[in-house]
Amino acid sequence: MGGAIEKLEMERGKMSNIIESFENRNNRLSIKGRKLIANSLLSSKLHHCTTAFYLTSKDFASTQQIIDKFTHKKKIMSGKRKYLPTSRAGLALPCLATRHQGARLAMLKNIILLKRDNKTIPGWAIILEKCLQKIGFLSIENLLISAGFADLKLVKKYLNKIGFTSLAMLFDNFINVSNLLSNDDIGLKIYRKKKKTKEN
Repeated sequence: MGGAIEKLEMERGKMSNIIESFENRNNRLSIKGRKLIANSLLSSKLHHCTTAFYLTSKDFASTQQIIDKFTHKKKIMSGKRKYLPTSRAGLALPCLATRHQGARLAMLKNIILLKRDNKTIPGWAIILEKCLQKIGFLSIENLLISAGFADLKLVKKYLNKIGFTSLAMLFDNFINVSNLLSNDDIGLKIYRKKKKTKEN
């Protein structure tokens, strides 16, 4: 964890330099232009070096403040609503903690797709699958296809018990895992009962 915080602090310093450079050249950037810079030059580099680590909203707080101050300089919207997409009346400003969580969950999806194509998977994924096999799951995909909330809690508890905390946190949010993987026909299918209509 210490290594992740150090990288975060290093990237924060680079962000401040990039922002200062743009502010000195053009102080009249629109929100759209600021969002483009924040997404392409700021947050993308940050997630590249921190995805392997479990970090919380608190860890990202000071870095988020730097990005918020740059992208939302005129402060036209209060609270967390500014992070919502424009389709939900937000400004779609980058929320670092949410994107970090999404990037970590995407690692699970990528491992499944690599295995489907018979490609080599990274060492951490091999370790994870060996751990899953110890508690009855043949693979990551096998877990996510059959998993319910109790299964994911079991996996998280087991991984924490044997010291793989960062791997355990990949399964921290059951709903986000399901939503992320469903578009690729991986993971749970959540069925909702149809409401019965009253006959006249």
